[in-house]
Amino acid sequence: MADEPRPSVVELAGVSFAYEDGRPVLQDVSLELPAGCFASLVGPNGGGKTTLLKLLLGLLAPMRGAVKVLGVAPREARRRVGYVPQHTRVDPHFPATVLEVVLLGRLGTGRRWGPFGRHDREAALAALHEVRLDGFARRSFAALSGGERQRVLVARAIVCEPELLLLDEPVANLDQVVEEAFFAMLAELGQRMTILLVSHDLGFVKTIVDTVVCVNRRVVAHPTSAVDGHVISELYGGDVRLVHHEHRVS
Repeated sequence: MADEPRPSVVELAGVSFAYEDGRPVLQDVSLELPAGCFASLVGPNGGGKTTLLKLLLGLLAPMRGAVKVLGVAPREARRRVGYVPQHTRVDPHFPATVLEVVLLGRLGTGRRWGPFGRHDREAALAALHEVRLDGFARRSFAALSGGERQRVLVARAIVCEPELLLLDEPVANLDQVVEEAFFAMLAELGQRMTILLVSHDLGFVKTIVDTVVCVNRRVVAHPTSAVDGHVISELYGGDVRLVHHEHRVS
């Protein structure tokens, strides 16, 4: 018997967007991503990758077209979506512990006002376990390494038990070894949720994702096996050398 089709988690139909200067950022974009996929947005700087994520989060509204996330309008889906932003500046004197940072992800999940309860703390500790940071709960967030901070931010994003996880360049400025471990962690999370991440490292993400979404004003999705030199040249508008990475994520 044929496999049942998976429902769409992300749906964009004829979407166009421009900022106040009128310069088109996304033009006539249509895209569907099924539940359970692990996809990466790739493309040149200024091509519209972060803008696309903001549309999915309901932080921006399209000029034309329609956006649905988990079958509803993006704003209605927010409680079911986890998000790790591109830049997180940390004040070295920021006094929060790792546990306190992760607990912030419980806000907006329908909980009532007041102190975090036992269930919230149990969920936060479970999220830290999933990102391989057991024993870090009482540590200072500001004192962590860059890779450890990124794991904490992923824990904050998944503590609300999302169905969709969005990450905007989560491994920027991380070294290769830390990057490899980080993506191995994401591969495990991808067993139970849909993941969409922005990355410039196409040579690496091809080894772990099943779908590559090329974004340069227009959007085209490819299975990773179909991403070759011609696709890359079309995306970046010229000859681009794809760096081969020897490491692999199991």
